[in-house]
Amino acid sequence: MMQTLSKHIFYPLWDMKDRSGRLREWKTLEEQQWWPRQKLLDLQFKRLQDMLVYASNHSPHYRKIFTEQGIEPGAINSKAAFEAVPVTTKQDIRNNLDQFVSDEFSKTDLVMAKTGGSTGVSLNLYFDEACQEPVSYTHLTLPTICSV
Repeated sequence: MMQTLSKHIFYPLWDMKDRSGRLREWKTLEEQQWWPRQKLLDLQFKRLQDMLVYASNHSPHYRKIFTEQGIEPGAINSKAAFEAVPVTTKQDIRNNLDQFVSDEFSKTDLVMAKTGGSTGVSLNLYFDEACQEPVSYTHLTLPTICSV
């Protein structure tokens, strides 16, 4: 009963109050779980391409890396082409944290988070409120996934 109330009453009210897209995202993911494998892979690759173009346009770090490496993110159209993109390490982030922040955001408007440091040294990260949406989505789906 509580799960039904949560799904049909509490979560929609929470979504309206926060003016978020949690329920819209939930609905989209519910539909996508039944898509054919190739359609999901195509969506993933399109999102990857969009993310690389965004990073190139808005992150000083990635703009520099892509320029130095001669990588044009918009031209990455295969897995092989993607493999040319250098891996970002924790050390890269530690040494250049401010260079990873999108120029569309002011650091004062972002929330700083810190990893637990289970590998020996914690890592500082910045995120905006939109990054909390997937975390909130987890609260919506956990009872369904765990059959609670």
